[in-house]
Formats: sequence, structure tokens, C-alpha cells
Amino acid sequence: MPEYGPFLKKNENEIGLMNDLNNKKVLDIVCGEGKSLEYLYKKGASEIWGIDISKEQIMKAKKKISNV
Repeated sequence: MPEYGPFLKKNENEIGLMNDLNNKKVLDIVCGEGKSLEYLYKKGASEIWGIDISKEQIMKAKKKISNV
């Protein structure tokens, strides 16, 4: 979420798709290592959920979001 892909070169602050996340529940499909989950939580989401096909990525995401 902080940045929308390598080709768009825009970030959430410029596009503003997710302005009000306060008390929202978020599911990130293909969450990778959890960067977007961390970002969404810091923006006010009350619950964050992530799924990914890679066990390694899930382990990284759990580690990353345990710090928030």
C-alpha cells in the first residue's frame, strides 16, 4: 500500500483509495511479507488478516506485524 507497484510509481498518499480505515477489518489476499498489513494497521484498521500461499511469507508477515 505504501506504493502501488513498480510501474505506477504512485503511493497511497497521492491516490487516496484508503482514506478512512478507522475501525475497519482488512483482509489482504497474497499478503507477502506483511508490509501492506503493517501499513493498514498503522492507518487505523482495527483488525488485519493476511493470507498467502507461501509459508515463508506468512512467517515473515507474522514477525513484521507482531511489532505493531
